[in-house]
Amino acid sequence: MLGYNAVSFRGGMNFGWAPLNLGEATLQTTENKLPEPKKPELDAKKQILWDAVVSYFTDKNYIIAPADLDALVKENPDAIMVLDIRSAEDFAKGAIATAKNIAFKEVGKNLDQLPSNKPVYVTCYTGQTAGITIAPLRLMGINAISLNRGMTGWTGAELGVVVPK
Repeated sequence: MLGYNAVSFRGGMNFGWAPLNLGEATLQTTENKLPEPKKPELDAKKQILWDAVVSYFTDKNYIIAPADLDALVKENPDAIMVLDIRSAEDFAKGAIATAKNIAFKEVGKNLDQLPSNKPVYVTCYTGQTAGITIAPLRLMGINAISLNRGMTGWTGAELGVVVPK
């Protein structure tokens, strides 16, 4: 969005790097100092986006624990939206009650289906893709929150799933 060539490390440190068992020699524990930030010259439109991105990283991490989302689903399901971005095939095998399925690759084509007047809790397989998804949604003004560890966290907490009809 801002012109950086950045990619997400699949699985992160816990599920991507650690299982490789590469040993301590592959890890660095000293701080790498970043250069002084240089704010680019921005026109008015790009300044709005810049400010939104800075605010996004300043506020909080926008992650909800499975038990907390479960409570919200049970207390007032109409007050929230649960968006499951897994494949339709996996969604059909079991999902959070009330969840709506829009596969990750289709989210951009279905933005009109996302409410701007209530929180949207996004889940995927492990939480990583949901975390990536909520950033642009939040920048667009949608109150998007990622489910911690996705459906892996949900089922690990033994919260149960329903088979959508």
